[in-house]
Amino acid sequence: MASGNSPSSLIASKESSLPSSSSLPSTSSSQSPTSPIVTQPQTPCPPRVAMKTDDLISPQPINIFGQVTDFLDRHLQALRICVALLGVTGIVIIGRSIRVMKTFRAVSDIPEEFIRKQMTLRGKVRGHQDHHLLVEHLPIIRGMKGMKKGQRDSLLPVCLAGVHVSEGGLTHLVNMTPVDSLIRFRLLAVNEAQQLECIVTRRKNFASSLMVNESLVRQGFARVKPAHPSVALHPTTVRLIQRLSKAELHAEKKAKGIWAKPPLRERMNERAQEVKDGLKERLVSAMTPFTVGINAIKAAGARVGAIIRWSKKSSKNG
Repeated sequence: MASGNSPSSLIASKESSLPSSSSLPSTSSSQSPTSPIVTQPQTPCPPRVAMKTDDLISPQPINIFGQVTDFLDRHLQALRICVALLGVTGIVIIGRSIRVMKTFRAVSDIPEEFIRKQMTLRGKVRGHQDHHLLVEHLPIIRGMKGMKKGQRDSLLPVCLAGVHVSEGGLTHLVNMTPVDSLIRFRLLAVNEAQQLECIVTRRKNFASSLMVNESLVRQGFARVKPAHPSVALHPTTVRLIQRLSKAELHAEKKAKGIWAKPPLRERMNERAQEVKDGLKERLVSAMTPFTVGINAIKAAGARVGAIIRWSKKSSKNG
């Protein structure tokens, strides 16, 4: 047992196997006495936190916006095609509803919805007749075929709404809307003569337009007349009549056109004639009682004379 692997012999063998202190490098001899000893700070290790099993299997929040964005990115080309198809379909529906390629050649061709909504049409003046315009309707999109020769007479009669053109105003109307000039006419109503009551405008320059109805009244070539009864209370018609009334008042103050005053000599002669006619009427009215009395005396004298002549004849016969 003494010569075996006893605990004391094992400890002795381990101590003999350890290196001696002389064999270890001496740090004090290798370093100079003036160099400081640098010590590295030891960072404490973070405490270990035990993760729960529930944290490992907890569901992540769903990003709906991100998923939608990814879906749109993946199907971007199909989305563009759908949007283009919807746009083309909408344009076709709108075009059919407003009849972009339809040419109206008679008043009966115009839908009632156009007149009820007071839509504005575009046309070209082809002539003037009885103080109204003869207009060729121009659609929004014109086809390849124009108006045929046999259809030249199929024109729309367009009247100026709220305006009665004077005899001298017809020349001014022709000058304002010459033949082949482009105009726009807003539909208000259809009168008893199957004519369109419209607000007619034409391009004055690049930035502004001119209302023919108002211009004629302002220049004194037309009078304001009541609007058509079917649209008399419509806001558009009320504003039109108010605007025309202001133009008529301006023409009357400025003495333009039909409101122009005659020369002074002519006005004096007219005034003298009016005074003479007034005095004559007063004299006749004042002499009426005397005239009645004289006529009564004449009638009585005639009767007395008849009686005298009758008595003379009867005495002769007796």
